[in-house]
Amino acid sequence: MIRYAWTFPILLCVGLMGCSGSSGPIEGDYVVARVGDAKLTLEDLEGINFGGNPQDSLSLLQAYASKWMQEQVLYQKAQQELAGSSSVFDKQLEAYRKSLFVYSYEQQVVGESMDTSISIEQVQEYYRQNEKHFLLKSDILKFRLAVFPLKTKVPAKIKALFVDGTSRKLPSLESFLGVKAKSFILNDTTWMAISDVDKLLPEGYDIYGERLKRNGFYEFQDSTGMYWFWIRDLKIKKTISPLEFEIPRIRAILLHQKKQAFLNEQTKKWVQEALTSKTAEIYVQIPEP
Repeated sequence: MIRYAWTFPILLCVGLMGCSGSSGPIEGDYVVARVGDAKLTLEDLEGINFGGNPQDSLSLLQAYASKWMQEQVLYQKAQQELAGSSSVFDKQLEAYRKSLFVYSYEQQVVGESMDTSISIEQVQEYYRQNEKHFLLKSDILKFRLAVFPLKTKVPAKIKALFVDGTSRKLPSLESFLGVKAKSFILNDTTWMAISDVDKLLPEGYDIYGERLKRNGFYEFQDSTGMYWFWIRDLKIKKTISPLEFEIPRIRAILLHQKKQAFLNEQTKKWVQEALTSKTAEIYVQIPEP
């Protein structure tokens, strides 16, 4: 039984064959659309919200039925034309079904039974052994950014604080920027790809054409505001990437390796259990030399 506010008008429409000249109850089901032997019934629509307004509900239902019909026509046409390939498709579908079951079960086992933690020591060791392979694909920066309303008067001492990397002076700088700046970023201990930094800057500013340097201060403006941009540090494309920038990537690599090793051991255990219990056997034997 479908339990929605839109059920009655749709049910009435289909039951009275008002939506189309051929729709109506067939074998106890209210059929909304049909292609060959395939039928779209009201039961198939349970859980789909078509809204509360009867007219809108019927319009949305008609659009849904039209899309279903198009998909069915194409599917049935493909079945007819590719009938000779059905055995191949069946094998592919069965292979996909098996892989989906296996993958889902593996994820369940990993989530329930495996320790997924990766220590910073493991990350550091992997980085040390593979450092030469971690080459930057783009420039990365540690920076500060502040955006002020146009014509804002900023004292020279604030500028000095802005380009001073010592953390003890951050509270004073944050207090000033919190009042005067439209927005600001002072997290200059974290690396960010230059493409992501570019998204924070005005559209007309060409960061790629700028001669960027460590401890470089850049001031510019557009029609929306005045920008302060200070670079604490930068690393250039195709040079060795710093460890702290690669930590998420290395953790993902190590976690994948750990999962594979864990699943390999589990599989060996399950295979051995199956062989011991005689629920699995191999009948092919290699002759003695």
